Amino acid sequence: MGRLLHPADTTQQTVPPYSQPGRSVRLTAIGMPRATILEDYLATNRLTGDIVKQQVAAMVAHSGGQANREVLTTLLQVHPAFLQFAYAAIDQQYGSIDNYLIQGLGMGPAQCRILREKLLEP
Repeated sequence: MGRLLHPADTTQQTVPPYSQPGRSVRLTAIGMPRATILEDYLATNRLTGDIVKQQVAAMVAHSGGQANREVLTTLLQVHPAFLQFAYAAIDQQYGSIDNYLIQGLGMGPAQCRILREKLLEP
């Protein structure tokens, strides 16, 4: 397997790099083990903690103090259950990530190959 291409500097991102289940699906599609993806996904909280605090503070200030800080923080952080739920839904409905790509997203073999080529270095 080739080396994964990913953003080198997560401090410049406004969305945590592994917070979107779609990214995790793509990583699974190229063969990265789910345990590794979950580990990286959870590292997002550590890597983006200051950004999340700033965003929550701004939202609370914008709401005139009415916004619930704890709820906002939960929504802006990653949690194992979020990713596990996404994988469980894919497994239940499609049986595998490959079936999800083909049946759920309508990708063909050529598109799957291109996805892997774009996300991996030789």
